[in-house]
Amino acid sequence: MQTGTFYIASSIKNIPTVREYAKDLEQHSLRWCNNYAWASYEEVVEQEGMLKDTAGGENTLTAMAARDIAGAVGASIFVVIMCPEFTQRGSFVELGARVGHYREAHVVLNDYKDMFFFHHPNVVVHKTWKDFMLAMFPTAGYIDRHESMQEVQGT
Repeated sequence: MQTGTFYIASSIKNIPTVREYAKDLEQHSLRWCNNYAWASYEEVVEQEGMLKDTAGGENTLTAMAARDIAGAVGASIFVVIMCPEFTQRGSFVELGARVGHYREAHVVLNDYKDMFFFHHPNVVVHKTWKDFMLAMFPTAGYIDRHESMQEVQGT
């Protein structure tokens, strides 16, 4: 059984997917690095040109950026979840910080185009989340809850 921490980097637009994928990793006894589950915050609002982290009570970009990079670098497992409408550059900063510290990083493409930096020796690319989960936990198997629900609903 895998023990340790994880950090999932992705676009803010991809928060519902990140939350679902985090549940998959938590089922393998992993937890968010530094207990910083950025995707669980209900409100990250733009206010006077600054982002306000309403869950943590902090009001500075400095603290948020530091937590993101610390999570990306310090996690046992780091994964970037790409999405077709991916516009956030922060995930690329987190990926760069991770690779710059000579730590393994995983990228789940999800139909996103291949990029030069995805071929770095410390980057492992997976086509789908299912491919990532099977690579990380080969003896546990993986049941795609989304596919299972579609089959039950007949869609």
